[in-house]
Amino acid sequence: MESCSSALSRVFLPGVSHRRRSPGELPKGFRRNRCSSLPSFTEESYAAPDLSDVPSTKETKGQQWSRSLCDVLENAVDRHFNRYPLHTSVDPALLLVGNFVPVDEMPPTPCPIVKGNIPECLRGGAYIRNGPNPRQYPRGPHHLFDGDGMLHSLLLPRGDSDGSHAVLCSRYSRTSAPVISKIFVLGGLGGIARIGVVLNRVLAGQMDPTEGMGPARTSVSFLENIFVLGETDRPFTVYLSPEDGDLLWRKAGRSTISRTRNPATGGPIGSVLKPSIFHDFAATKNYAILPETQLVMDPLGMTLFDGSFIRCDTKKAPSVGVLPRYASSGTEIRWFDSPGFNPMYVCNAWEEGDDGGVLVVVGSRTVNFEQLMGRMELLHDHMEMVWIDLKTRIISRTTLSVTSLRFGAVNPAYQGRKSRYAYAGISDFPPKIQSVAKLDVALAAQGRECVVIRREFGPGCFLGSLSSSRKFVVIDDKRPGLDVVVERERERERERERAKSIWAAFIFKVTSMGQS
Repeated sequence: MESCSSALSRVFLPGVSHRRRSPGELPKGFRRNRCSSLPSFTEESYAAPDLSDVPSTKETKGQQWSRSLCDVLENAVDRHFNRYPLHTSVDPALLLVGNFVPVDEMPPTPCPIVKGNIPECLRGGAYIRNGPNPRQYPRGPHHLFDGDGMLHSLLLPRGDSDGSHAVLCSRYSRTSAPVISKIFVLGGLGGIARIGVVLNRVLAGQMDPTEGMGPARTSVSFLENIFVLGETDRPFTVYLSPEDGDLLWRKAGRSTISRTRNPATGGPIGSVLKPSIFHDFAATKNYAILPETQLVMDPLGMTLFDGSFIRCDTKKAPSVGVLPRYASSGTEIRWFDSPGFNPMYVCNAWEEGDDGGVLVVVGSRTVNFEQLMGRMELLHDHMEMVWIDLKTRIISRTTLSVTSLRFGAVNPAYQGRKSRYAYAGISDFPPKIQSVAKLDVALAAQGRECVVIRREFGPGCFLGSLSSSRKFVVIDDKRPGLDVVVERERERERERERAKSIWAAFIFKVTSMGQS
């Protein structure tokens, strides 16, 4: 399943690839994964796979009894607390179809070239994508944001030979959280009961919080290592083998970073009863810009008023926090009211003025934000440019395009610096992405539409749409119409033997981006 509503990707170029190693040599702490033996997750096969597929050590009789007890409790929660019929926004029978059907793990598989040539600047690099992919068919409600994390990688060949194959590999994120990946549908007494079952599993030793409690399904980052990220946990490290293209997962150790404790006293921070959730933030040379949206976690409302754990608080006024990057404490943050500004994705941010007193943010604002957790098909995102004047405390905004744009990005070389061009997916039928657009943000000063080029995927084709093949496409952003310069594809007959879901990845020819 390719959930375009939350999956993010990264391109790693040859100059920043991992150190070359001798054949078969693994980095310290990493292990090679075996492919999952779970049955294919197709529209015709909805049988719930066995939980025992995750690698584990031999259990004692006491551990077996405790696991059985927790399974009985979880089944009881599903029987007595699920509200049927399920709302269409959380009904897996309606959601996990078409290009949202979960897919199986895939070992390193060659992908022959079918069109064009790989640009020299991309040879030896890789594309990695992360997103939700439920390992088991959900019992009860399911949200598209939920599910276990899965990485999809495409290792591009080195050298000048166009006959060599790229290597595609898909692996589940190896954390200890495959049974608590339903955070977006927790609500009421059922949500409290599910949390209680999870706590019992922890106390019984079935789950180790030191190995991570999040499914690591949100995005990918590269800082000398490949980090798999999720809002509910610390980063996890993976290694992409340059020899065979396999994804190796490092066993997580104990975390030395606490995100919920007071740095002065070491005690929990409990003063914020309804903390906001932000999916993205911006950073400039001297500041971090943190949006406080109307999306909140409300455990008190879930407990006392049978509400949802995560919901949209329409009475809350959105704001933006500006924190110096080298601040010694959180007291240095400054808050600015920003009514109606609920950004989900940030393209870039930079400082303007002689003294850097004006911060500029380019990002997507969700117009009907209250539909985020319920009616995703009604969502519409406007790309905006926001000016934050640190002296006058005035925030001004302008819309760059009325087209529904999501997942905005810029050339990483210009991250945190003033940039002219941005790129985003066009989502007229959320959460599916139908085309990709290039924006010239300099046109905003003239009050003009900033989308200058767009590339349509074609009728019935989406980013991750249903097909009998998987494709990887490279687009040159300086050619008229964002022309495709290379296309690689798995052999169709072998692909039919696996989940029939296309995986399309769109990246730009880096050397042609100019001042992007």
